[in-house]
Amino acid sequence: MAVVSRIAWTHHKSLKDSNYANEHTVDMNHDPKYSSFQFDNSWKRKLSTKQNKGHWVPTLSGMIKAGDEAVYSSSLFHQLVALPGEITLQMLNNAFAEELKKKPAAARAELSQDIAKFISATTHTRSRRRSRESFGQEPKQEPAGRHRSRSSIDILERGLSRSTSRSKKSNDILVGTCNPVPSSQGKAINSWAHDLRPGSLDGKSNIIVTPPELAALAITLGIQPEFMHDLSGQTERKNPVVHGNGAFGISMHAVPTVDERYQITLTQFKRKISQLPARGSGFSTLYAKHLASGSLPFLQDERAVNSILVTGETLHALKEGSSVHFEPSLSDSKAANFLQSLPSSRQSRFFALAPSTNSNSSTSLLLHAITAMPFSGGLVPIASAPLVDTVQFVTSAGLPAARLLQRLDALVDKVNRHSPHLQLFGPLFDDENAGLRVRVDERLNKLATDPTASEPIIDKAARMHRYTTLLERLMALVPDTTPAEVLIAVREALQRDIEHSYQDARAAHNNPDIATTMAEFMSLPRRCHLSNPASTTTSIPTLSPVSSPSCSPTTPKSGTWSPRRSSTTFPPHNLGKQVESILKASLPLSVETIAVVARLVLVAWTLSVERVAWEDSDEGVRLPAVEELPEVMAMR
Repeated sequence: MAVVSRIAWTHHKSLKDSNYANEHTVDMNHDPKYSSFQFDNSWKRKLSTKQNKGHWVPTLSGMIKAGDEAVYSSSLFHQLVALPGEITLQMLNNAFAEELKKKPAAARAELSQDIAKFISATTHTRSRRRSRESFGQEPKQEPAGRHRSRSSIDILERGLSRSTSRSKKSNDILVGTCNPVPSSQGKAINSWAHDLRPGSLDGKSNIIVTPPELAALAITLGIQPEFMHDLSGQTERKNPVVHGNGAFGISMHAVPTVDERYQITLTQFKRKISQLPARGSGFSTLYAKHLASGSLPFLQDERAVNSILVTGETLHALKEGSSVHFEPSLSDSKAANFLQSLPSSRQSRFFALAPSTNSNSSTSLLLHAITAMPFSGGLVPIASAPLVDTVQFVTSAGLPAARLLQRLDALVDKVNRHSPHLQLFGPLFDDENAGLRVRVDERLNKLATDPTASEPIIDKAARMHRYTTLLERLMALVPDTTPAEVLIAVREALQRDIEHSYQDARAAHNNPDIATTMAEFMSLPRRCHLSNPASTTTSIPTLSPVSSPSCSPTTPKSGTWSPRRSSTTFPPHNLGKQVESILKASLPLSVETIAVVARLVLVAWTLSVERVAWEDSDEGVRLPAVEELPEVMAMR
């Protein structure tokens, strides 16, 4: 025992005496600022007391890091069923274990033995609980369509013809889009699997949560933490109450307790039918953290994620077509410091815009990073205002959105009617909810025409989840291709389409005649006020359709949708009109047309994302700094 105490004391002393030069670390659980006593993970397991009789489970930081490696998407949070009620750590562990079980056996074999025990123990716990809950009760019946999802897909979709090659299987219902950031290493990092804690300590499951962990969890849940204010309007820094509602119907509260700690509570409230999830992939925790901080990832290696810091200067250079390039940057901005303080599986390596005298200067790196967003889980609920404006300028081709959201909803309905038994887009598109869809369409019309209209983040996130599922379904319907092949083909087509879109946007911005037309258009009612800063700089109508050849879908074989009478609110050429031509086409769509849909979904994302303001000149919500959050917090 004396030897153990001596080792622990020496380890602790070395941490205190060391020169802690870099304030930002990959894992804030290992930061002396947030931990009074530090152990290496292997020592933690060897020196744990006999009271720790439970198994080891991933820490909150470990779960966040696993999301960075695309182990799961944000769809995990739809599995946290507590209607209504508190979401506990055990529920988080159960949902995470279920995601790990879905991984191939070869991928699970690379994980640590402790993770294997965690999956097994969690599975047994869930089985026993289900047995107790179902004892003496009738078993729940799965919806007929969902139960038959694997057996009732039509023969063309499943590719069951004997002449079809097995290597070209097309029986995938959806093609997943929450993939890892392109890597020069070619292999995921499993360091998160060693970030563990005891499942219980002396029979209690409470854990200490650090401020960086709370900030990362809040961003992933689409929550903007706020401080409660006293009657004088000043925040009580000694005992602030942190609260916020998120994108998954989950609220967060951090309330001070008698022992000067804060108790964190996650509560799920009842969602409307239109807010319930689709079946497609969610977004990535990596993109959630980066985009909220104005950082756009484009490549990763064994140690770091390479990303572009997108600022107002970036957007200005894009509009003017300046000679620029991107070079490594040691940024010390608020947003960059915030991002580096969060738990991450890899460090952040920033690139920033810089003037260039080289004739070979190009913005292709930024366009490449924007292209990757729909295929890497990048359609997150919160992003910095300059980044949103930049994506909108590049992808809108100089055209106003007009009724884009309504027309994309109509495209979702078209694809849903193609195979309604799969129930891909949530209960909103069930036949019995047709009246509710009419009310949703009316709300989208108001968002498009009323600058004072607003919308909760949960409605925005649910809509973007349906649009992500739309992309995944359209790709799955492409015949004679594997998921990997169609992903590559659509991504390459989207890259070309975005390059054409950017050229058109620049031409519209530099054309004085179109600028006059734009001034007239801006005097008309427009969409939701949350997008006003972007619309004043990027929603520029052109006098001719987009020049990209990929924007002309194949000639329709049959018309299944009749567009409404043209509105005089918007100019004749707009993004909503582009979707109308796609609505007339027959399924499956061509790869080029799916790429156009992907670009329009990116535009829809810029209209549906909550903006974060880091600079005084930006408009949007303001995230509290990590230092402003309570220092000692617990979660049960």
